[in-house]
Amino acid sequence: MSDQMNVDRVAAAWGQISSWLAEHAPLSSEALLPPAPPQEVVAAEQKLRDYAGHGFPAELKSLWSLCGGLQPVDLPEEDEDDGDLNPHGFIPEGDLLSPGWAVHACFRSDGFADESKPPEIQWVPFLGEHWEGGVFGRYVDAALSPSPVGRWDAMAGLQIGGGTCFPSIADLLEQTVEGITHGGGPLVTDRQVPGLEKGCLTWQDPREPLMRHPAWRPLH
Repeated sequence: MSDQMNVDRVAAAWGQISSWLAEHAPLSSEALLPPAPPQEVVAAEQKLRDYAGHGFPAELKSLWSLCGGLQPVDLPEEDEDDGDLNPHGFIPEGDLLSPGWAVHACFRSDGFADESKPPEIQWVPFLGEHWEGGVFGRYVDAALSPSPVGRWDAMAGLQIGGGTCFPSIADLLEQTVEGITHGGGPLVTDRQVPGLEKGCLTWQDPREPLMRHPAWRPLH
């Protein structure tokens, strides 16, 4: 499948996700930044090229042309002290990073690199456990086209790969749409389903009440 076809799939899937959030999860929708200015993407990509010798894959730049990352959200007054209420967690296993935070996460995590990082992978973290980076999430491999998606974890030395991977960002977004709208697909498991809580869409373990709030309810 060509890069352009995957770019078109990214646009279609993201359109479905953002429209769904606007209708059903207003706090998550409010967290979405507008499209990243082209100069922001160019500047971040140049920093990555100078550091790692490679740039961003086409699908990731396409995604940032639709949403430049995430921003803080003012929670309802009764939830201001509720640190676990997360308007950013609408994609499983990570918050969408901006171009600048993606490069920052790469720089920071490479400081923990060890033999677990395959040298042939041109990794670009684009999902983190926090919208300002973090130490684990999803990366895309810029060495291949289309660019596959895998897991990264820098909590105990940088670990690249392992676990469920996706052929492309488009596949990850399409499976997110499938989980949200129909309650099916590979992303929906016994331990992870999408649900709503006070205007936020998050993916939680429905069997673990201590890991979620009483107000959280699965969508399906």
